Amino acid sequence: MMLAELVRIAHEYGSDIKQIQGAGGNFSIKQGTELTIKSSGVLLKNVTQKRGWTEVDSKRFLEGIPKIHDRYPTKHEESCYIHAVGDSQIDTNVPRPSMELGFHAVIPHRWVLHTHSLAGILFGLQNSGLPDHIGPIRMISIPPAIPGLHLTWMIQQRLQDPFDYDVPCFWLLKNHGVVWSGNQLDMLEKLSCNFEIYFRAVFGIDRFQLPTWLEKDPAVLGFGLEAGSVILGDEPTYPDYVVFFPRGGPKQEDPFKIRLPRVPKEDEKDIFCELVFAQTVVSTIAQKLGVESALPVGLRKRIASLEIEKLRLLQMRW
Repeated sequence: MMLAELVRIAHEYGSDIKQIQGAGGNFSIKQGTELTIKSSGVLLKNVTQKRGWTEVDSKRFLEGIPKIHDRYPTKHEESCYIHAVGDSQIDTNVPRPSMELGFHAVIPHRWVLHTHSLAGILFGLQNSGLPDHIGPIRMISIPPAIPGLHLTWMIQQRLQDPFDYDVPCFWLLKNHGVVWSGNQLDMLEKLSCNFEIYFRAVFGIDRFQLPTWLEKDPAVLGFGLEAGSVILGDEPTYPDYVVFFPRGGPKQEDPFKIRLPRVPKEDEKDIFCELVFAQTVVSTIAQKLGVESALPVGLRKRIASLEIEKLRLLQMRW
């Protein structure tokens, strides 16, 4: 029953381009020490009850990851984390768990829903609190972090503060997205819906529509006129943009056209389109708001070289 609910919300959120782009985002549920999480490289909108989920032993995983430090992880610590992710699988015949298994395991709530919400990313650039009408929830802000072990450590640091297990949490991952965690799924859905409706209206996100590939030039994406001119931005605003374009990303040709570094393969088109869309929406609105949207340079270099992200890209072909 709970897996059916996980599939339902995965399809609901995974089909919303303003919350999930490409293979981003990951959902999980805990039952004792057994944790079921989205498999690495799988699109949320494509999961079924038999495909796209990996069961892990969370106790074994947590015993295997490096102990928390107030710094960036070393390469050896990152390697230990990768090993712990793979070693935690209960069934080794299915794909690896999501690389973000770490924070799903350390957050004590039963349900953990992580999205790359554009409203969340923009909200995080403003350093403001949640309005009361969103609902009864605790907000915890996490500075920009390297996905995987570093992000897990930063969340572990906040869990050292007094934590009320019965209160749902809104984890604001700056320049990354959001995490909704709690013990009642219907409450999390209501809270996240309230958040999306309100802040999409505040930022004017819904006026942006997905760009389309130009027939005459298959390496170019064209935005419609409904949102006015758009701004791609010179620097990445979130981790997945760095992962998929590590050696220099798309370039803006005019106020409505974005040129990619190469013509994408057929199975890359949707993902590249969605990543460019997210980057453009955040950059365009951030400039209008007068706030900085780029990921810190040091983080970008570390994200681009992450071994666990390379594994994720490989698994997207399974």
